Amino acid sequence: MGKLKERLYKKGEGFEERKDRVRISGERITPPPSYWQPSGEGKIRFLKKRKNIFIIPVIILIVALIAIAIYFLLSGSNVISPKNINIEIKGPIYVDGGRVTNFNVFIENKNKTALELADLIFEFPENSFSSDGSILTRSRYSLGKINSGETINKSIEVAFFGLENEEKKINVTLEYRLADSNAIFAKDQSYTLKISSPPIGLSISLPPEVNSRQELNIKIEAVSNAEATTKNLSLQMTYPAGFQFVSAEPRSSLGNNTWSLGDLASLQKKEIIIKGFVEGQDLENKAFNANVGVFDENGALKSYGTASQTIVIKKSPISLSLFIEGYDLEKNIARPGESISAELQWMNNLPINVRDTNIELEFKGDVLNEQSISVTKGFYRAADKKIIWNSSSFPEIASIPPGGTGKVQFNFSIKDSLPVETAVNKNFSLILGAKISSLGTSEQGENLEIVNDVKKEIKIASSLQLTTMALYYSGTFKNSGPLPPKVGQETTYTISWSLGGNSNDFSKVKITTSLPSYVRWLNVISPTDSGLEFNERDSTITWEAGDVRAGTGIISSVKEVAFQIGFTPNLNQKGSSPILVGETKLEGYDNFIGEVLNAKVSSVNTELNYDEQFKHGQGKVVE
Repeated sequence: MGKLKERLYKKGEGFEERKDRVRISGERITPPPSYWQPSGEGKIRFLKKRKNIFIIPVIILIVALIAIAIYFLLSGSNVISPKNINIEIKGPIYVDGGRVTNFNVFIENKNKTALELADLIFEFPENSFSSDGSILTRSRYSLGKINSGETINKSIEVAFFGLENEEKKINVTLEYRLADSNAIFAKDQSYTLKISSPPIGLSISLPPEVNSRQELNIKIEAVSNAEATTKNLSLQMTYPAGFQFVSAEPRSSLGNNTWSLGDLASLQKKEIIIKGFVEGQDLENKAFNANVGVFDENGALKSYGTASQTIVIKKSPISLSLFIEGYDLEKNIARPGESISAELQWMNNLPINVRDTNIELEFKGDVLNEQSISVTKGFYRAADKKIIWNSSSFPEIASIPPGGTGKVQFNFSIKDSLPVETAVNKNFSLILGAKISSLGTSEQGENLEIVNDVKKEIKIASSLQLTTMALYYSGTFKNSGPLPPKVGQETTYTISWSLGGNSNDFSKVKITTSLPSYVRWLNVISPTDSGLEFNERDSTITWEAGDVRAGTGIISSVKEVAFQIGFTPNLNQKGSSPILVGETKLEGYDNFIGEVLNAKVSSVNTELNYDEQFKHGQGKVVE
């Protein structure tokens, strides 16, 4: 071994090459194959062998694909293919909105294998309903097993709601499985139809033409063409520019253009009358649009029917306007005893002079205080309640040139006390009717009478009086405890509320107040069904009085309620008259003028001014 090392590291020393075999530690080892050798021939043989390794699998894969293709070709593609499933939907292509329509869906399995656990899924368009009125969105029906060559029919009934010529699309999906497989396969089909007529018929009735600012009645009529009841219907109006809303019957449910119609049975009809006036230029068209449907969760109206009507504005040869307190409005409200200023304005719209103009204004109603009337350049004629302006008292109107304008003023007031004597004496108003007439000359020299008029109604708002009384000796309940109230001892009181003095009908009347912390609620109420409730959390008392008819407390008894409280004074209240019930608020809807009345009544204390037996000094706390 030592000699071998010496030769290994000795300069110039070499070793004899042995190609046949190598022996290490006496063991014979077979030399490696020749293609491992670094010679060029060995390298080529190695690369050819590697190439053969990759080519063989590719050839096998191609042969397999060709075999599969030949198999499907010879079998006629009948091995589990959706192309061999036919879905046919039969039904009308035009339907009446709201009419229940029958559709048949046929499923034919042309595969040589059965379809297992088949389900038919319908996806319905918006505003689709079943025959019982239920909303349809997506429905699944189990068909079970569909054998090879079998045809199954599924029938459904649907009612579609929407506008005329609106398209509706039904999507149908067949889901199925195959034997010994958990995979779900699907085949889709769709069907499109159109609505031939809307489910809700809608019409708007208007005169063909109207003078600018002339009062206008709009009649909207909705009728159900659907077979089943249409639920939760609402109607919306779109008004043209220049239209001013005055009133409606029935009252709108939102703003001045939305009405809740509720449920509408087949062929049932509902009607709305809208009053207002429209202003515009001569021969200008004004369109009124109505839309009926149901509101979705976002507050948008899904339309079931629409209507539109156009009116033509005609300008009068001589215009006349009536201003109340500086405003040319149709809805005017005043209160008893109120003073009102008014003004008439006119304009000659003709290309010729008009002459001998006469203007009259007539009052109609029992609420005018005739002694309060004052007029400039005219006179009041009490016999027929008219103010007259003519050329003798007002020379400026003897001749009015083309485009000429003018105005006159007058003042009056409403009676302090309205004449409520019977049940029919309610909903008072004052109507002012003005008329202007002039003469003109035509191109042929003929005299032409030119007339225009205007009318305004002033509705009289009603008061509704609330009287709050604290009682001890009198009243509905028997009270107890010391009087004057004594520190540390409880004294009970009766609180009475009474409503009345109204000339109009009121609805949704509500009275609220609160009790101080030192006052105790005794839960004693009369009458027990009055609608009065106490909230312990914030010590508030609420009386839902509901409707209060006109003439209450005048020609009929007041509407009242009473309740009992307990008061235990403390030492720091000695010598004072503590509050028993706080400020009381009144709220009610005046049905005639269409507005809410809000009023307040001061708090009441231990000074019992409404109790006849109460004596001076009995209201202050003593020790």
